[in-house]
Amino acid sequence: MHSSFLNKALFLNIVCLMISHAIFAQDFSNKGKDFWIGYGSHVAMYNANGDANTTTGGSQNLVLYFTSDRAANVKVEIPSLGYSKTYVISANSVTFSEPLPKILSQDSRITEEGKSDKGIHITSDIAIIAYAHIYDGSVSGATLLLPTNTLGRSYYSINYKQVSNSPNSYSYAYVIATEDSTNIEIIPSANTKFNNAGDVIKVTLNKGQVYNLFGREISRSNNSSTGEDLTGTLIRSVATATSTCKRIAVFSGSGKISISNNNAQTADNYIQQALPSNAWGKKYLTMPTAKMANNIFRVAVSDPNAVVKLNGNVLATSGLVNNFYYEFNSAEANSIESNVPIMVAQYITTSSSYGNVNNGNGDPEMIYLSPIEQTINKVTINSTPNARIIDTLHFVNIVLPKNGASSLFIDGVAPTNQIAHPGDPNYVYYQVPLKSGAHTIIADSGFNAIAYGYGNVESYGYNAGTNVTDLYQRLTVNNQFGTVKLPATCRGTPFKVSITLPYQPLSLAWNIPKYPNIPVNTAPAYDSTYQINGKTIYRYSLNTFLVYDSVGTYNIQIKVFNPTGDGCSGEQSIDFELVVYSPPKAAFQINTSHCLGDSVIFNDNTIVNETDRKLISYNWKIDNGSYIDAKKLSILSNKAGSIPFNYYVITDIGCLSDTISSNFNIDSLPKVDFIAQQIKCLGKDIVFKDSSFARNGSQLLNWVWNYGDNTAKDSLLTSTSVTHKFDTTKNYNVSLAVTTVNGCKQQKTTIIKVSPNPKAGFILPEICLNDAFAEFKDTSSIVDNSNGFKYNWDFGDALNTSTSNTDNVANPKHKYLSAGNYQVKETVTSLSGCVGDKVETFTVNGAYPKSLFTIIDSNALCTNVAMQLNNASTVDIGTIGKV
Repeated sequence: MHSSFLNKALFLNIVCLMISHAIFAQDFSNKGKDFWIGYGSHVAMYNANGDANTTTGGSQNLVLYFTSDRAANVKVEIPSLGYSKTYVISANSVTFSEPLPKILSQDSRITEEGKSDKGIHITSDIAIIAYAHIYDGSVSGATLLLPTNTLGRSYYSINYKQVSNSPNSYSYAYVIATEDSTNIEIIPSANTKFNNAGDVIKVTLNKGQVYNLFGREISRSNNSSTGEDLTGTLIRSVATATSTCKRIAVFSGSGKISISNNNAQTADNYIQQALPSNAWGKKYLTMPTAKMANNIFRVAVSDPNAVVKLNGNVLATSGLVNNFYYEFNSAEANSIESNVPIMVAQYITTSSSYGNVNNGNGDPEMIYLSPIEQTINKVTINSTPNARIIDTLHFVNIVLPKNGASSLFIDGVAPTNQIAHPGDPNYVYYQVPLKSGAHTIIADSGFNAIAYGYGNVESYGYNAGTNVTDLYQRLTVNNQFGTVKLPATCRGTPFKVSITLPYQPLSLAWNIPKYPNIPVNTAPAYDSTYQINGKTIYRYSLNTFLVYDSVGTYNIQIKVFNPTGDGCSGEQSIDFELVVYSPPKAAFQINTSHCLGDSVIFNDNTIVNETDRKLISYNWKIDNGSYIDAKKLSILSNKAGSIPFNYYVITDIGCLSDTISSNFNIDSLPKVDFIAQQIKCLGKDIVFKDSSFARNGSQLLNWVWNYGDNTAKDSLLTSTSVTHKFDTTKNYNVSLAVTTVNGCKQQKTTIIKVSPNPKAGFILPEICLNDAFAEFKDTSSIVDNSNGFKYNWDFGDALNTSTSNTDNVANPKHKYLSAGNYQVKETVTSLSGCVGDKVETFTVNGAYPKSLFTIIDSNALCTNVAMQLNNASTVDIGTIGKV
């Protein structure tokens, strides 16, 4: 019986699938305000007799993890058991719930096959991401939770061969109703505890009620058991004469399982929320897990005749198990493709199995993968520290398009271990080690990811985020500027709505808030048709413009009469959430010199918050030109004056910002000029005189002098002469920059040569008053050895009126008329006009002395008798020195 209904495939009930567009800024649908989960089976719940332990509730715990990019208030409740807890979530962090109750009147564990009232409901005032983790020492499993508004109405359970080293280790699947009067149909693929394979189980569940299946035990002992594998079990909501089919949450797992090829005895728990059939895709790019790279894969098909390719090679249909899945193991990155939608589950094996040697770390885990059609671009994951997970053995695998890899960041850091995906050259993947705690992954390009970690014979793993987009049944908003077809619009923006259906309804009625009087269309005509996966899709539009003036989320309900003979035939209510956003607030930045002929650069500066839609169009209108779409626009200013411009932006859903109207000012180029004094000497003040001016009625605002010698610049608010000294003889680039009141700047640079000063020097003569002239010898020099000094001598005898007391030759002669001390000064001027001088004291001695003497005893001249002389010599009073 199983094979017969499988031929109808996953799309037997496709018309009942709920629209699940992402309605938040990042377009990922694991973020929401409403979730459901059950406390699924765990081996530690039971005693040796196989009965649920009611004294302690078992040593296992079920906890929830919450993350959000904004602060949130979260409530966890089990309505039928009177349990309720609230949590305050901090932005960009992970909040842990208390362990869910497991004893006495609030025992929320699902320990038996059949119906119970133990659905766990999670609600939040702000959209969050939620995970669940059940653990006991080294036996744990984790799953991502899907928001209620993304759930479908038809599922298949994917499990694995049930082998365990403990009894009471059931393969299981359970369903939770999210609305009252939900009619469930279950067809198990294998024998369950109380039902046989192929039986049709029909049950009606109210909101929060659960129906659980346990795969029947085949064998058991004190330290082992085997059981039925529930892979392929169909669980769906169906319509009746009094009730439509409704969205449901489905989970698959095992209380404890071993995935081994060598009789390894370790085993582990796993739990995963099943993806509705509208999340199945046609192409998957897988990645091996770190440390335990040899993984098992199961590929579930929506049609037994599907052509499935593994790395381009068609899988033989002889390998199709139960007309439902292919299985293979691989240690490589793989490409899995099909001509119809498929589902892929990846399994981490038992430690030391399939060649996976990880020092005893790691154990079985199952992770549902997402196809490349279902990607996200931001998620915060939790690398859980619970159980025995080792802090250094957390990992995340990420695959994304190669051209978007540069935008990938994990906790603000770009990963470096990029690997080209062998299954598609347009994709790359990363295998990134992490530490315990919260980690934010973001990229401009959509990505797929799985998160996992290991401990001593222990592991956890889950899909790190997926879109759940229904390709067949969609509500879209249409306006003039929208580029994406989502149920979202902008405050004050007129729009139309349309719906796509995989059938032609006999009637169609729109129930839209604020528009209560839309008549029922009893003969709806489609606008257009197209094919998806071989199915004809019909598009129906409401030919009325709608406008919402308030931001918020509005429930749009569409009632259609489905004439097809599947489980959702008859009148159906299809609900969609229409999100109305605030329009963006455009902002800009202009970079320009404000000078005629220079470039003017316009940059978008609009702030986009986490909850805003993506900007896709940036519109500039300069002066009287046409609008130009560019995030960054550069033009040449060819007109002086105050130039007007307009600017607005558009989001991907077609929301326009208000138009900014402003002006920017362009000046004609100012005339900048200055002159330096002609003589420029080392260490002397050099005067620079400004002669700059503005043109066309503008004004200069400031003057900045740069002397080119690493000294402080002179920044002035007025035109004036400035002086500066230089401490080295060389050429300097002296510049003056002037700026107009509108910011137009011009600069002039002139090379200034600073010349050395000559060193004056001379040799003084030794003369007496009676000498004809005093002759002075010049010894002046200059470091650049230039010639052509000019001289100026001052001989210091200004009172001498009979002769000039100055001269201008190098080696002058001068007649002094009286003896005495004189201050002689030589001034030397170089060819560059630089001056050096020297002053020395010079002495003019008196007249020559007059020698006169007489011999007293003249007779002694002829004898040897001593002779006496009478000295009568005289010296002038002006004589300096002694005779």
